[in-house]
Amino acid sequence: MPDALQIHRVKVGDGKPDEDYFIKQAAIDTTAAGDTTIVTAVAGRRLRLIAQSFSVAAEVAIAWKSGAATTLIPARTFKPGGGMDGNWGPHGFYCKTAAGEALVINLGGAVQVSGTINYIEE
Repeated sequence: MPDALQIHRVKVGDGKPDEDYFIKQAAIDTTAAGDTTIVTAVAGRRLRLIAQSFSVAAEVAIAWKSGAATTLIPARTFKPGGGMDGNWGPHGFYCKTAAGEALVINLGGAVQVSGTINYIEE
C-alpha cells in the first residue's frame, strides 16, 4: 500500500513560482511511545502538514517533528477520547519539515492514537 493517496491539486502561494501540488493523505495508527514516522522523507522536498484529524484512547501528550530532532509543534496534552479535527492551519498549514526529512509524531506515552493527516510535498 502506498504511503499516501493523491486526492487533488492545489496551488500554494508561498513566493515560489506557481506549481501544482497534490494533497496526499496518510494514516495515523500508533500505540508507540516516542517517535513514529507518519510520512517518510522525500529527497529534496518539504512535507507541509495542512490538515489533521485524530483521536486518543487515553491521556497523552503529542508533538509533531521534522525527522528525529526538530520539534515543529510542541507537545500538547489530549484527554481520553479527545483529539483534534482541523483543516488548514492558521497560515494554510500547521507546520512543515526541513527538506528531505520525515514527518514524525511523538507520543508521550504508549496510547492508541488513530486518524489521518493531509499534506503536500513542496
